[in-house]
Amino acid sequence: MRSSYRRGSTRGSDRRRKKRRRLHVKAVFFIMIAAAILSGAVYLREKAKSANPQLGDDLCRVTQSPASYHAVLIDRTDPYNETQRASIKKMLETWRAQIPTWSQVTVFAVSGVNETRLTPELSLCNPPAEADRLIQNPERVKERWNAGFVLPLERRIDELIGAEALPHSPIMEMIQSVAISAFPEVSSSGVAREPRELVIISDMLHNTEEYSHYRDTTLSFRAFRDTPYFQRIRADLRGVVITIFYARRDGDGAELRQGRDHVTFWEEYFMSMGATLNRVRRVSG
Repeated sequence: MRSSYRRGSTRGSDRRRKKRRRLHVKAVFFIMIAAAILSGAVYLREKAKSANPQLGDDLCRVTQSPASYHAVLIDRTDPYNETQRASIKKMLETWRAQIPTWSQVTVFAVSGVNETRLTPELSLCNPPAEADRLIQNPERVKERWNAGFVLPLERRIDELIGAEALPHSPIMEMIQSVAISAFPEVSSSGVAREPRELVIISDMLHNTEEYSHYRDTTLSFRAFRDTPYFQRIRADLRGVVITIFYARRDGDGAELRQGRDHVTFWEEYFMSMGATLNRVRRVSG
């Protein structure tokens, strides 16, 4: 009788242990599920914060610097013909498609007046064009990119390349002004922290009372470098990559100045200031 009672008591204890074990396993399982849900919620919140940062009116992130800096300098001191305008627009479309997300684009125009500091014609950051479908509305993201960045950029550039001609072409002064206005200061080590680019749309025929490519028959940068004028208009372009959309001009001897020697002059000019002339693309027309 006592032996039978002990066996029954043991079986009862085993059942209670198994029940407690099942309850423990369930509790651990539910804790793991809750932790996974919490982790997922935190991940989605941080992902949403990263994908939808606070933006200024210029579409730049308020709490972060631009990923890179891109300046466009448009020489409007001589008119562009219809073919040239179409060519420039097409080249800029290709260029714009390569601008990294969250980079800043600032547009300037060569005015014909020697200004020490240019006011930008337009300055915007390039927001993402594609949405993270997990947390964003694709149509809304595309619309923000198109209406806030692409269209304003296209409209302003169209206006500038269609403007009336001006009597002087102070390209070097404008480059100096863009260097001051468009790019942050270089670090104390002399190395630019962020990538920076300058696109110049021009015939590159500098023309002021102090110095003119129309009057300089040699186009020798070495001789020009020793002049007081060069010392006054030189700029800090360390780390800047230069691209020139090179427009052909006719008349006043322009066709005799443009060409390989002219491009070499500018290549040496930019090199002396720490920049790199990456490429020269000829504008059709």
